[in-house]
Amino acid sequence: MIIPNLIFCNPKDSDFPNYKACLENDEFKRMLYGGQRFDINRFLKKEKNILKYSVFSSNGIFIGFVQLFYKQNNQASFLGGVLPIFFNSGLGLKACVCILDYIFRKGIMEVITGVYFYNLRSLKMLKAIGFTETSLIQDKVILTLEKTRFNDNDFNKNILDRIRYEIV
Repeated sequence: MIIPNLIFCNPKDSDFPNYKACLENDEFKRMLYGGQRFDINRFLKKEKNILKYSVFSSNGIFIGFVQLFYKQNNQASFLGGVLPIFFNSGLGLKACVCILDYIFRKGIMEVITGVYFYNLRSLKMLKAIGFTETSLIQDKVILTLEKTRFNDNDFNKNILDRIRYEIV
């Protein structure tokens, strides 16, 4: 039996302190939400056409979260983040590659995301995965990634060869 390195599961009320730790961190808020106030309860609530996952290590440590917004024409948008203690650890990159692999296998053909222009870590990560800049809207860089570009990227293949993930 292969033990996954990352586990993606539906958020539970017990995850609330972890989300709070992320969303009360000034750097996290600025990088992910432009410093705007965010309603944690909304994230934990089930909503139509949105998949929400808490991300854990195989030994049960909360790493971060991801949201996937299904759109029409086999498109999705996503956002996610890791706890500030995991900034620069590579765990956000690994979680991102895993969740993109999952949704592309489920039939999504293109993913769109937006990142504040000053969030250089995220921009660098997304470009390494294969995202390309398509526009700038106010202070956000809009990036897209097609399934074939993701699947043809040796960087992603290398990560997926070294890590296992599970969606529960």
